[in-house]
Amino acid sequence: MSVDEIIDGNAEQGIDKLISEGEYFYRKGRYAESLRVFNHVISLDPSQSLAWFNRGVLLETKGDLKGAQQSFEISLDLDSSFAPAAANLAVLLDRIGDNSEATKWALNAMSTFDSHPLLKAIVDKSAGVVQKSPAKDWKEVSGWGSSKSGKAPNAAIIIPPQKGEEINFEGGPKEISSYEFDADDLNEIMEIHNLESKEQLLREATLHDRDTNLFLDRGELENAARTVKFIDSKIPKEAESISVDVVTLEAELKELIKNGDYEKAVELAKPQLKNQAEFAPIWALSGGAKAKMNDLNSAIIDLKKSIELNPFSSTANHNLGVMLKKSSKLEESLFYFEKALEIDSDYLKAANNLVNTAKELGRSDLELKGYRTLLRENSSHPNRLEFVRLLLSLAKSESSVLGTIEQPLTIKEGPSLAKEALLHLKDDMSLDESILIAEAMFFADQHVESVEQWKKLIVENPKESRIWSGLSRSLERIGEYDKSEKCKIKAEELSSTSESFENLLNPDRINQKSESDEDHNKNFVDLQSAASNLPKLSNEIHDLGDNAVEWYNKGLLLMSENKFSEAISCYDKSLTQVSEDLNLKIKIINGKGSAFYGMKMYAESINSYHEAMMLDPSSVSGLVLYNLGVSYAELKSYQDAINCFEQAIPRLSDSETISRVKSQIKICKKLHKN
Repeated sequence: MSVDEIIDGNAEQGIDKLISEGEYFYRKGRYAESLRVFNHVISLDPSQSLAWFNRGVLLETKGDLKGAQQSFEISLDLDSSFAPAAANLAVLLDRIGDNSEATKWALNAMSTFDSHPLLKAIVDKSAGVVQKSPAKDWKEVSGWGSSKSGKAPNAAIIIPPQKGEEINFEGGPKEISSYEFDADDLNEIMEIHNLESKEQLLREATLHDRDTNLFLDRGELENAARTVKFIDSKIPKEAESISVDVVTLEAELKELIKNGDYEKAVELAKPQLKNQAEFAPIWALSGGAKAKMNDLNSAIIDLKKSIELNPFSSTANHNLGVMLKKSSKLEESLFYFEKALEIDSDYLKAANNLVNTAKELGRSDLELKGYRTLLRENSSHPNRLEFVRLLLSLAKSESSVLGTIEQPLTIKEGPSLAKEALLHLKDDMSLDESILIAEAMFFADQHVESVEQWKKLIVENPKESRIWSGLSRSLERIGEYDKSEKCKIKAEELSSTSESFENLLNPDRINQKSESDEDHNKNFVDLQSAASNLPKLSNEIHDLGDNAVEWYNKGLLLMSENKFSEAISCYDKSLTQVSEDLNLKIKIINGKGSAFYGMKMYAESINSYHEAMMLDPSSVSGLVLYNLGVSYAELKSYQDAINCFEQAIPRLSDSETISRVKSQIKICKKLHKN
């Protein structure tokens, strides 16, 4: 039976019968005949969404993507709940690179096909999840025409994806130039239907050539004209949507969300999710409602679309950051928190989230940025001292790096950070805060003031080791080396009841270890690694105009670059020029000991440490004894190593270092027994 016979014979029997026959032709591979049947249905009743859908499937199979997209969109305009059309449109849009619209329709279709792999791949891609699209035929997965729950939608044509072979549309539509028509009929029909584009009408008419004689008669032109008119009627509808009162709609959505009616809010927003800047707030509120429903992926997609339409919404950027953080995408969330704060410099929620997320990621620069906003709005913010400690920690880190360089290549920021810290510190609040003031003065290069602050604190707290240790550092900076050393010894005597300055600056960032954490059964003991984790043996000495000091500082710099041989040469030159400064001479010789250790010349390392100790036995520090013990251990002189470690403990003030030394004693005792 021919298509004409079917159309003529079934026209009176109803549209459903025609649609069934069109699907029959498709299953038989008679695509051109199937397309003509569906086009005839549309000419009889253009409100048939299933006919438009099947027309879209056939046009996509033919390679007419624009026509297919238009057909799917009209099908959905007629029936927005028709999931097969939404699914096919989503995949088509994804093919042509319209990711945002593809995601929108994929989410629509997933209300029916909730776990379809092709749809999920589109949604995941939009949400930033890397997922390869399944290489399965449409027929091999749950078809668009079946639903896992609820009433199944109408039967729909399912097509396989393109595999490279050409789909044969034998007898199907050809180029316009292949057809003949009566020009008078064409002009008259265009005038009757008020059509402007002759090309559009003729292109549509090629789809209605029922007798395939390549002549477009008046009836076929009339059918095409009615179809074009119907298609055109859908275009103004999209344009008119701008006239929606967005402000009123936004207020209604906010009220629904406030009252917990999240599903109603999503449904109300859904028809107005337009690709225009005016609708950016609607996308954002839709995302907010979906977030409340714990649909994070959809929320992220809507919020990103809102920002795409209006990049200057601080609220949308912040809320997107929150959703991304909940999805464990910290780096991306940090970007949007920072962006929200850049748009609105007083946005406290964004500042707080920026601080917390930056802290998790170790981004101290952005952590400072957030803190500055919080402290600007509230000078007594609960995290005030945490901000101060961060500033001083950064200043201290810079001092450690640049302090040994004779002429730093960059401008020092540490002093300015420390001065900023002083602005947020209040005297007489607590002992800890008073100590922070003295430390801030130290890093701000206000050494005289720092000494005075330490002395004031010692009068009130003579048994506080942190104060004696801090005073020792400040005295050394102003050249009072003898007094500095005496204060250091006093600090070590009081260390059993004190905390180290390092713990003061970073109370939450110190890794505590106990002896029970050590694995006493391991065969390999990396003593060199353990030693390298300790603070440097010597305090940095700054340039006082003395050549000996210059060579010493160069040696320290070379040590930091693991250039041990060159460092020893610098130390030797420094020794030839050092005068009566016993303290400097001891530091130089100890430096040689550390350099020899780095070169694995352990015997030479031991000799250097002993030479330094003989110059002033009373000034031997715990760190010197520790390093000496490590060198003995490397030579397998475990008893000598144990003796050094045991003598080091009472001279150390850092609890973490003491714990490490005790662990080394246990290891060496075990190795000594073996």
